[in-house]
Amino acid sequence: MRLWIAVPSSLVEDVGSKDERTRRVGMIARAAAIFRAERIFVFRDPLSDRPHDAEFIARILEYMATPPYLRRKLFPVAEDLEKVGLLHPLGIPPHRRSRELRPGEVREAVLELVGGRLYADVGVGRLLEYVGRGQAGRRATVVVRERNGDFYCEEAQPTEYWGFSVSVVDLLPKLVRSSRPSHFIVTSKSGAPLGGSLDALSRAASSDGPVLVAFGSRRGLLEMHDREVYESLGALIVNFIPGQGVESVRTEEAALAVLAIMRALGELARGSPGQRPGSDAAPTGQKDGLRSGEA
Repeated sequence: MRLWIAVPSSLVEDVGSKDERTRRVGMIARAAAIFRAERIFVFRDPLSDRPHDAEFIARILEYMATPPYLRRKLFPVAEDLEKVGLLHPLGIPPHRRSRELRPGEVREAVLELVGGRLYADVGVGRLLEYVGRGQAGRRATVVVRERNGDFYCEEAQPTEYWGFSVSVVDLLPKLVRSSRPSHFIVTSKSGAPLGGSLDALSRAASSDGPVLVAFGSRRGLLEMHDREVYESLGALIVNFIPGQGVESVRTEEAALAVLAIMRALGELARGSPGQRPGSDAAPTGQKDGLRSGEA
């Protein structure tokens, strides 16, 4: 499953302090990284009178996705980033790089133009000669090479999970029409119960195409647009937490719950051909396996 996430600009609308606003965005970033999201879209809530919150959210997300050794070059001191020291690091592979270079390792870099040639800052205190396409001031993914006892780097593609990109977009329906995900999932307390949606969700979770999962805020997605709008886009509208014990589930809490369910469904679909999630069949040797709804 190629996972995309969409969150509204009103994600932090009901939060007064910058500490808590920053923490809430940080929890979305953590959920995205835990479940290997490729992209996070911040869409504008049509009912919000604070549309510029989208830029604040995106900036925090971009900061968290950037390897620590590149942040000073890419993020000048700014008021929006005043509280980022409160956030838990993501610890994704491009962030776990030492100051010792090893031939063959893949890193993130910032490109710099020196004497008409591109060089890469890979976080080791000196620039490396860079071979590939790119533009000064931009990030690039590189692989470290060794030649005649010295290191250089080449443009590369990561072979493991590398974090997420961040985009600010307009309204959610416009995003779906333009990005054309293979599956579009709307999370809503007023959606179809999870138990009756497992087959459709399993097909989405085991697909090769991008799956876009959209979350609301203190306003649900069905308040932002009519149900018919989402249905016209082929959305699955699902209540992932039926019988919730609290009045409302916060977006960052919903993200962890929903993405965990989607990941589990994807694993089940790949690991048990012919056995749909929720069926009565138990794995070989297991006499009393839990059925869907019993846990």
